[in-house]
Parts: sequence; C-alpha cells; structure tokens
Amino acid sequence: MSLYKGLATPLIGCIPINAIVFVVTEWAKKELEKVKPEMSSFSRSMYAGALAGFCSLAVFVPGDLLKCRKQMTKEGNMSYVAETQNIIRQQGLSGLYRGFWASALRDIPGWAVYFGSFDYLKSKGDAICSKYSSD
Repeated sequence: MSLYKGLATPLIGCIPINAIVFVVTEWAKKELEKVKPEMSSFSRSMYAGALAGFCSLAVFVPGDLLKCRKQMTKEGNMSYVAETQNIIRQQGLSGLYRGFWASALRDIPGWAVYFGSFDYLKSKGDAICSKYSSD
C-alpha cells in the first residue's frame, strides 16, 4: 500500500490546478490580443501559459507539500487538515509555500512550452487540413 501513499492529494489537486491553468491561459490570450494585437499567436500562448503556470502554484505547492509529507509519514494515516494546521501553527501561512520557487522554476516554463507547442502544432495541423480539405 505504500506505493499509493499520498496519491489522493495530487488526484484531488489536479481538478483545481487544471481549471486554473486552462481558464487563466484562455483569459490571458484574449487580454494579450487586445493589448498587443501584433503579437504572434505562438507568443501569446507562451506568455499566457507562463502566467497560468504561475497562478496554478497557489494550489499546487501546498498540495505537493502535503503529498510529500504523506509519503514520508511512518504512521499509517495522516490527516491533511491536521497537518495543514500544524504547518500554519509552526511556520505560518508561508510554511505551506515551502519550495515555491523550485516549483516555479519547473512549472512556469513548463506550461509556457506546453501551450506554445500546442498552438504551434495546432496551426501546422490546421494548415495541412485546410490544404487537403479545400478540394
């Protein structure tokens, strides 16, 4: 069972993280189009993805911290609520964001590349489809 220890947190955390990432990305792309209409779609997607990655850290970092603590627990059961309260009591609210910059260095460029690549490949796929479907 130790293989699955700490798995609930990332599974539950995926829903709000993905909601944040996709909502922020679409919002940021629309705002960038208004403010910088000359910016390429690829660049807009990269910047929007980077912003979305930054915003997702608000949920991701505390969840990842709790997941790691659960995996390190020797006892069979760790209460996420009790552990969260313990962290806040001992370290303050900032204790939940321990490791923030390490995660930021991974996630911000990661989401930028993800959305930039998606936009680029989608544009190439659209061009190929329109070339062959115009017949």
